[in-house]
Amino acid sequence: MLIFAAGVMVLVAGFRAAMDPGRGVPEATAQLLELGVPADTLLVLARVADVAMTAVTFGAYFFLASVIRDGRNWARVCCAALVAAALFFGVMNHAEQHVAAALIAGTGLALSFLPGTARYFARARVRTVGS
Repeated sequence: MLIFAAGVMVLVAGFRAAMDPGRGVPEATAQLLELGVPADTLLVLARVADVAMTAVTFGAYFFLASVIRDGRNWARVCCAALVAAALFFGVMNHAEQHVAAALIAGTGLALSFLPGTARYFARARVRTVGS
């Protein structure tokens, strides 16, 4: 549930950031501005890209939370990589909401590595191999 909650938090923060009326044109588009591309067009493209990335990130959190719930060990490893990437990019971009979401997901992930929970994942592996 914590991993899914982190995904919802990323979804809300991403949509709020994309739809921020005070948002300016991204710095990375300076060359396009020099070429005469209208700033409004660049802002719309940046918002669409933000919404797309937010949806993909939410989908990754939701998928991994679902598969971890089913007892798949590989999903814990993939979720660890997702949490590490979210922490890295959240800190680099000074995005407090994304860092908080990554810490919440990391807490849920850490709980999946506790000894009692590890037995659940071992049973799932035995069911899969023995089937």
